[in-house]
Formats: sequence, C-alpha cells, structure tokens
Amino acid sequence: MNIHDLKIQHCYYVDVDSGIKTFELRYDDRKYSVNDLIRFTEVFPGGKLQTHNELYKIMYILRNVPEYGLRPGYCILAIKKIGKIPQV
Repeated sequence: MNIHDLKIQHCYYVDVDSGIKTFELRYDDRKYSVNDLIRFTEVFPGGKLQTHNELYKIMYILRNVPEYGLRPGYCILAIKKIGKIPQV
C-alpha cells in the first residue's frame, strides 16, 4: 500500500471533500493500486497551496478502455474518504 500525494484544483477538492465527487481522472504514471491511499494538496486560484490531512482510499481503478473514451495512459480512480492522517 502506498500513499500518493496529489494536487487538485480547489473547485474539484470541494466536491471530493464533501463526497459528491467520488472519482479522480488521472494520468496513470504512479503505479496506482486498489487500497492505496491519496492525500490531496488543494491548489487555489493564484497558486496558493493547502495540504489536507484527510486520506482517501482507492477502491477501484478503470484502465485500458479507449473504446469508452478513456485515453491511453489515463485512469479513473474510484475513491472513498477514510479519515484523517494519525498524528504522531
């Protein structure tokens, strides 16, 4: 299991955090696997960054289906919020 640190635009993070958006379309360059975790850094207009301590679990990965419009080299990650990163 890996933790992937990913940037996400503010307008999309709001919907991911609220649970409305339960997927991510991503370039498939990080060897994503089911059960890996994602930690998002929110990118605001103007470039300000904010890293969040919420973790999202990859539940399913859709790959290699250009016949359905998914371009080669991209994947769709089904994600689920699982809680905050434990403080050490």
